[in-house]
Amino acid sequence: MATPLDDNDDFQLLDEFVCQALPCMPGLEPASPGRVEHEGMQIVKELIFDASATETSGLNIPLQPLRVPTGWVVVYNNGLYEIDPSRDQIPPQERWLLFKEDMLLMAHERRNRVLDLGWHPEGDIDAGQYHLQVYEGDCRGKLLHEFTTKNRSALVAEIERLLAAVCTGKL
Repeated sequence: MATPLDDNDDFQLLDEFVCQALPCMPGLEPASPGRVEHEGMQIVKELIFDASATETSGLNIPLQPLRVPTGWVVVYNNGLYEIDPSRDQIPPQERWLLFKEDMLLMAHERRNRVLDLGWHPEGDIDAGQYHLQVYEGDCRGKLLHEFTTKNRSALVAEIERLLAAVCTGKL
């Protein structure tokens, strides 16, 4: 059973790390305070953001499932959806909602890494592609890895590979 933490050093470090990662998405503010629980050695921090801007006007597209190893915090998941960039599937007025610059930001406090994902140029299915980057520290830190693709399956495989590589100290 998870129990709330009060003045725990791990909580303070994690909280500071997540706050440092937020500048990757200017203007993003938590809608409510985070909650930290402790279960064994694992720390879970939930940040709740106002997601009204990410509604997809009735398309009802689920978020892309990911295998996330212990230690990663999802700072925001603002639209890595389970849909491929296809002109046939997505009406033009919905493309900017699904394929945007700020899609996913994850942080690993102990390894001091941030994974950032976006679509560039935003909303442009024809010319755009996914841009995945891993930084040391925050999004202004040293770029450690970069990957671009239009293929969602290749993207998911690369995200999961990078998450594991960071956890094992290989990146």
